[in-house]
Amino acid sequence: MTLNFVLVSISFVLGFFVTGYIRSFDIYEKEPLYKMFFVVIWGGAWSIVICTFLYGVVKIAGVSGGKDFWSAFFVIGPVEEAAKFLALLSAYFFIKKNLNEPTDGLIYMTCVALGFSLIENYFYATRMPDAGYLIFLRLFISTPAHIYFSVFMGLSFYMIIKYRTGIVLLFVSYLYACFVHGLFNSILFHGWIIGFLVALMALSQKVLFSLLTYTTAISPFKKSLREFVDSYGEPNNEKGLECLNCGSKNIKPTYEMGTFFFQKCDQCPCYVLTKDNIFQIFRYFGSSFDDLTNRYWDAKFYGRKYSTLYKDNFIKDEKGLGFFYLDELDSALDELNESIIRNIENKWWFPDKLKLNGATRDNKDKKIIIIPILISVFIIGVGLSVVDSMETRFAIIMMSLPLIIICYGLIYAIVSHFVETKKK
Repeated sequence: MTLNFVLVSISFVLGFFVTGYIRSFDIYEKEPLYKMFFVVIWGGAWSIVICTFLYGVVKIAGVSGGKDFWSAFFVIGPVEEAAKFLALLSAYFFIKKNLNEPTDGLIYMTCVALGFSLIENYFYATRMPDAGYLIFLRLFISTPAHIYFSVFMGLSFYMIIKYRTGIVLLFVSYLYACFVHGLFNSILFHGWIIGFLVALMALSQKVLFSLLTYTTAISPFKKSLREFVDSYGEPNNEKGLECLNCGSKNIKPTYEMGTFFFQKCDQCPCYVLTKDNIFQIFRYFGSSFDDLTNRYWDAKFYGRKYSTLYKDNFIKDEKGLGFFYLDELDSALDELNESIIRNIENKWWFPDKLKLNGATRDNKDKKIIIIPILISVFIIGVGLSVVDSMETRFAIIMMSLPLIIICYGLIYAIVSHFVETKKK
């Protein structure tokens, strides 16, 4: 038992490490730690309560759950992911003032998933005295897995709250969460080789990474490099870096942003900086958080005078210095941002009304309520038509109706409150 509690404590630390990693992408306006901690507690507790209720409904409906394929994909996954999403909705009124950019939706969904996993781990430790091996697996896999599976729903949560549209996005993100959750449980239940589990986690992490770079790229707080320079004010004159273009080592105006800086050359139109700061600029203004070395054109390897990160900058590796022309690099960074945005918004499931290149991101009709209900009725009807057993039909109805009523009732209440607040 003592070992189990130690492992649960370590999983708690690991979970916060993963959450901190996701929060590191919130580079423009970080969420308050106390709000995140509150959502971990509140969301975790309510997700367990809702999950317990839904499992009770499933049991009353006569659907048996166990460690099999059916339970993994059609009971455990749908129930637990619905519970986490509904718990996030319940926390809306506590975070609505902080919910001002898409990354925030991912972060608060992460907090709910973390709280759910931590409480679930605690139950495993206290109710299963010899569950050390299971807790050990959860220490390294299940806590981040819960986060990876659910975080996609955080984007749809933000879009629905902010723009009053995106039901298809919610439907897709929920199905994704259910599928990967079910696949994860199937791998554990059937003892498939660990390679399948590693591959699943790697793919889930890749999806998470794509979502984080996308939400960073479309943040309303994001400035271009040119906008940053134009709005900076009067930069301080500091000891100058050597300009590789003209050779000037004089004192230069210095532009600082967090941990990086660059300087305007006093003798030519170039901006000078260190090699490390060029990478920082691409992360901050280009939303490029991946391994940028695969975009690095090494001078020695390619037989060039200067190395280049992506394009439109010039680096001397032996000196650790570089320079760029503002407009050219600004265009290159915008090009990177647009490619990141297109990578997500060109997906078939992404709503046209949410695309930056076309829509107003506003939906004033009643589709947010009508469409999901029609879709749900259609899905239930299909489910009822393909089964013969009355018991199974009853189970489908009993499992579906509570989810529909609770989910869309909460969405309607939240959206109505949001609309009224905007009108006032």
